[in-house]
Amino acid sequence: MAHTPTQEEAAVDSPHDDAGASSGHPGTARVEVVRPLGMSPAAQRGMAPAPVRRDRLRVALVSNGKVNGSELLLAVARHLGASLPDLEARHYRKPSVSVPATDEDIAEIAATADAVVAAIGDCGSCSSRTIRDAIDFEALGIPSVAIIADALVSPVDYMRRLSGMPDYPFAVTKFPVGNLTAEETEARAVVLAPEIERLLFTGRPARTHDGATPAATAHAEAETPNPETFGSADAALAEFYGRGWTDGLPVVVPTRAKVAQMLDTVGLPAGHVVFRIPTRNDLTVTAEVVAANAVMAGALPEHFPVVLAAARALGRPEYNLHGHTATLSGAQQIVIVHGPVRDRIGLNSGEGALGPGTRANATIGRALRLLVRNGARSVHGKFDRSTFGHPGRYSWCFGEAEDDSPWTPLTTEMGLPAGTDAVSLYASVWQSSVICHSRDAEELLGQLGLAARTACHVNWLHRDVATDSSFYAGRPFLFVVGHEHAAVLSAGGYTDKDTIRASLYARLTGPHETLRAAAVASPEQIRLVYVHATGMQQSWFFAPFQSHHLVTEPVGDQWRPTTEGKPR
Repeated sequence: MAHTPTQEEAAVDSPHDDAGASSGHPGTARVEVVRPLGMSPAAQRGMAPAPVRRDRLRVALVSNGKVNGSELLLAVARHLGASLPDLEARHYRKPSVSVPATDEDIAEIAATADAVVAAIGDCGSCSSRTIRDAIDFEALGIPSVAIIADALVSPVDYMRRLSGMPDYPFAVTKFPVGNLTAEETEARAVVLAPEIERLLFTGRPARTHDGATPAATAHAEAETPNPETFGSADAALAEFYGRGWTDGLPVVVPTRAKVAQMLDTVGLPAGHVVFRIPTRNDLTVTAEVVAANAVMAGALPEHFPVVLAAARALGRPEYNLHGHTATLSGAQQIVIVHGPVRDRIGLNSGEGALGPGTRANATIGRALRLLVRNGARSVHGKFDRSTFGHPGRYSWCFGEAEDDSPWTPLTTEMGLPAGTDAVSLYASVWQSSVICHSRDAEELLGQLGLAARTACHVNWLHRDVATDSSFYAGRPFLFVVGHEHAAVLSAGGYTDKDTIRASLYARLTGPHETLRAAAVASPEQIRLVYVHATGMQQSWFFAPFQSHHLVTEPVGDQWRPTTEGKPR
């Protein structure tokens, strides 16, 4: 599908670096500016040779769990068998759409398969991950083909460039795939099978005499030095806009001095690695890159320890950064700040906390979003394929009002001592306000559960869809509870979060005449955060991106090593 890049998109085309600097404006002071981009190592990749024989071909069918993906793969295998005698197909299912296959499955495929077919790339995160799956199997010497929906070619193109294989071919089918009937799926397979056969057997390098896979060719691009010198701050700002490094709003130019001032508050060297994104070719974000984006957002140096903790949380494997920054659903990264640091930096955890007007909230949330854009290269039309977008993608940060909360804070639930300065990250795709003036706790819980369940029923967040999808693993529901609602619940005997969770879970998943059960796996997957917001008898339900875990990171010198896959 042809796509003409906008100026914004073209600016982030190079996965390793970007164009040179502007010459600036004469008569103004030259400035040294820190580039805010995550960097990927030069890729060393090439295609595997074709299978050595056409008969008794052993094909691994790698499904990402999307609806109709496995059915399409199995149908393709049946039609491949018509021209490839005695074909043996073995089906594998990944744990989620935006992660690799398990180590055990990869090892088995490497030991037994002659070829791989991976599907289906029909969403933002799964299309880029599906092509990466195929590329990774090529690196193991196994010729592979990914099946991609035509509407999702742009993230595939960017992943191919980032992975050092810009011309790597793939099979294309029409979008969408998930709502096809069995007959329509079969018809797609009839068309795809000969194309997949062609891609497996033609246009590939010859095998060496000893049967080994030829060495991959290097793909490297020259890097512009960091910092970069501009003729003036105005010239630097114009270049930042031209290269697509902003969110469209004005930014502060990240001069070398301002970035150094940020780094001084945490005592880290510029090159300290904060996180890497394995799926994106080990795209690496350093402390200097985090600081540059914080400066751009307008954050103050005293905000930076919080921004840095949020950046560490962003890189946690269980947070699934690649998945929810590449999705069609336009997920937002929600920053929740805990502990006394809220008061020290003036962060709002009361009235208006979810909206504008407080510098700490606005700039910390914005710094993280700029980091997603620049550090993780999630630019719309590339990895970011959000259909509508969301205003929360400019900035979304608020505090948990622990001081007058009737319940234990979220940090304690996540394994940190009470009173710890910390940051939690949550990925949400949509939100629903719940206004209820009842003074009865049971009625209030009924309304909270009904509002969330109704919204889930009409927004593809119900079990009838989710239980057949790998999206089901990792789906925390978040309720942000206002002051009056918290008072009604605690006065009604709901003085601990476990009893509230159990009640909400029953209302979200129990028998109902018209509403399907919400796709929440257990009461433990329900999170509650108290905000001292008064006057409206209101709470908010945050719907989760469908494959991630809420994560919490301590701030500053309270850092300790990350434990993957579970709260600490």
